Amino acid sequence: MKGLFEKAIVGVEKAGFKTANFVHKTTITMLILGTCYGFYALMRDYRAYFLMRRDPKYAEYLEQRDKLFKSIVESEPTKRERKPNS
Repeated sequence: MKGLFEKAIVGVEKAGFKTANFVHKTTITMLILGTCYGFYALMRDYRAYFLMRRDPKYAEYLEQRDKLFKSIVESEPTKRERKPNS
């Protein structure tokens, strides 16, 4: 009886060790892949930003954007002009 019980426990322990190792390897791999993707995304956006900054039409784009924002701000009513909700 004791030998059969020990065999069952040893089998369960081996399965537990294999499962724990698999989960640990998978978790570490996912952390490393996530970190690599985060670094890649950061460098991709960094490169795109500086390519945009070197564009000769960038100053023109900023002026157009500022004009648009000013027109939006001017068209919105101020707090005094707004009607209270009824």
